[in-house]
Amino acid sequence: MIKLNYFKILNSYILIAISTLFFISCGTVPAPNRFDIKFNNTGKIKDDITNDKIKNYWKEGTRKSINKKACEHFNVIIDMSFGLNKGVESSAPLMESVLDDVIGSAHFYKVGEENDAKELNFNDKLDAFYFIQNEGNYGGKWSRLQPGIELAVKDLSKSSLFISDFLLDEGDYRPTENTSHKKVKTSAVIDYPWAKESFKKWFAAGNKLDIIVWPYEKRGIETNYYYCFFTPKDQHLNGTKFNFNEYYELAKQINEKATKISIDPLAFSYSGEEVYNYVENNNTKLYNENNIDNNYSVLQFHYNNATNEDTYKELESHSLTFNNNSPWDLTVSEQTTNISKDFCEQIGSKVETNSNWEFTYFNQNNLKLNFDLKGKSNFATTKAQKALLFVTRHDLVLNNIKMKEQFKIDAKILKCQVNCDKNFFTHEALCKNILDGLSEAQDDIQQLIQKDPLYTTYTITCIYTMK
Repeated sequence: MIKLNYFKILNSYILIAISTLFFISCGTVPAPNRFDIKFNNTGKIKDDITNDKIKNYWKEGTRKSINKKACEHFNVIIDMSFGLNKGVESSAPLMESVLDDVIGSAHFYKVGEENDAKELNFNDKLDAFYFIQNEGNYGGKWSRLQPGIELAVKDLSKSSLFISDFLLDEGDYRPTENTSHKKVKTSAVIDYPWAKESFKKWFAAGNKLDIIVWPYEKRGIETNYYYCFFTPKDQHLNGTKFNFNEYYELAKQINEKATKISIDPLAFSYSGEEVYNYVENNNTKLYNENNIDNNYSVLQFHYNNATNEDTYKELESHSLTFNNNSPWDLTVSEQTTNISKDFCEQIGSKVETNSNWEFTYFNQNNLKLNFDLKGKSNFATTKAQKALLFVTRHDLVLNNIKMKEQFKIDAKILKCQVNCDKNFFTHEALCKNILDGLSEAQDDIQQLIQKDPLYTTYTITCIYTMK
């Protein structure tokens, strides 16, 4: 019978050895009069129904205070092109919620008729909201949005909020098909991805974009107003400073047509179940160790008899769970590395090892690491002759990514109707910008993902001596 006299030593080695990964404005803006019809005397929007909804939402206790110190390093960029005060007016509760969080900390800018983004300075939230909702502050013949989107992605480690209808208009008239399928001229850029390079830059760094889509009536047609939250990857992976989900829940309470879309190139993960609980003679001390925090498993095989007969299980598997909220379909493979020699050197063990022994393959279809316990040729005949130690690292690595067809369908919520130059058009520029920018960033994103394994686990097998 096999004597497990290396069991305590091996467990000690395991504990020691293994760890793993991963608005300067044009003039002074007067504060609103307390009797202004837009406000009540507390500075809130004078709309009892809306305010009651907001109050009920806050009472749920789900909203967390934002870290205002962190807000010092991000931008709020507002499109103040002609007529967009209607978007602010329609989404006022959402705008007010954002201002509650960021006023006094974030940097505010306006874009529209100017050639560059213009910084705005506000004394308080009321000052800011009065300026932003005031129709007199919107105007100009053109809607120059390029400076705004460039500012949003200028610093890839800085968060930004860009609020706009994303309808670029720089005065260049061109023939475009309207909703009646007639060629007419308009200066509004409704179907050209004019900002795709900016989106490519943002996504290529692994950064995230969340968008709240706010439908509202404008010029006799339902169109969209967009709240675009740009969040760097180091922030969205470790907790973002934006209360995006809370903003969205509030938006849905006020406007049931509000929708959202999140574009996160890195929103996927692999995880493993706890496995390999082999027991001999009901001895629970022989359970294998599964270290979830450090992402490794200890695999110990116990044999009934030290003969050439293979009396143990021939094949076992380690199932993986795949969570994917990214825009990609992924193909992956498994790489097995025998690290027995380095492991033994690290722990100062003189136990013999075999650098050629391998026993795994990865099944792409059912996401399983399969272990061949026979260890290929001649393993059974040597298993009881002397103490042997095998340590193997299993890395799940990315082969390639491809944009999901479903994501292309989901992105269509960014399309809407607009009324420009006395014609109705389908406005799809934002949708095309995101799809094209993401597609052109695909190679960079793939290389970024391939820098590290998607999942790593270890197996340790000790063949014990006979008495």
